[in-house]
Amino acid sequence: MDAPTLLISYEVAGGGFSWFGEAPANQVLTAYGVLEFADMDKVYPVDPTLIARTSAWLFTQQNADGSWAPDKAWLHDWAAAQKGAQATTAWIVWTLAEAGVTDAKLTQGVAWLERQIDDLDAFELGLLAGAQTRLERTPTAVAKLKTYEKGGRITAGRSLFSQSAKGADTQTTALANSAFVRTGDTRRAAEGLDWLWQQRTARGWGNTQATVLALRAALGHRTAPLPPGTRLPLTLDAVALAPLNLDGDGVPTRDLPI
Repeated sequence: MDAPTLLISYEVAGGGFSWFGEAPANQVLTAYGVLEFADMDKVYPVDPTLIARTSAWLFTQQNADGSWAPDKAWLHDWAAAQKGAQATTAWIVWTLAEAGVTDAKLTQGVAWLERQIDDLDAFELGLLAGAQTRLERTPTAVAKLKTYEKGGRITAGRSLFSQSAKGADTQTTALANSAFVRTGDTRRAAEGLDWLWQQRTARGWGNTQATVLALRAALGHRTAPLPPGTRLPLTLDAVALAPLNLDGDGVPTRDLPI
């Protein structure tokens, strides 16, 4: 069973996704699913109607003022993302904007957050900054993020996914870095990427969210396509391995001998 088919098995009847495919669907998880499907579609065919119907379901859950109320049920690691309408709305508008969704209701959600901007924490500001710059709105959240920045690092205190201290700073720095790239702040973007790379270990950035966000930030720095035939040398314990082919149908593959 391929990845899209496996993920679809967790779709809830009536719309949205949950951790076990049973009602009720969870808005925050569903929004993350939209982003996953949109990213996957860049390297593996994904039915566009899946993204469309899932985004449409999220908009049916939206309040009249543009916000999303927290879910009533969730798994423990996602509790902070449900702490209030600001957190829930910030996550949903960021994922939908990054997934390339264009809808007037999404704009309403961003506008609602912009009215709450003085009450947003650093991580929520990072989400709003990403949505604003993706949708080419005035990046008011970027200016506020800069007040948390020192030497490339954004000091957040906590994230929406059970992370504090350096873990939260890594996630928030990655979010901010993408916004800095899009607004042309090359100094902060370069310093932020340098700081992120210094936090990397043999197992990535310590947790799934930090690793995914850091890699997304790094991809944002690539402004030109790789030249044809690009190969990345690989070694293991000083022994050369077959190189990684970055030029094959959008999916990195290793040039293994026949």
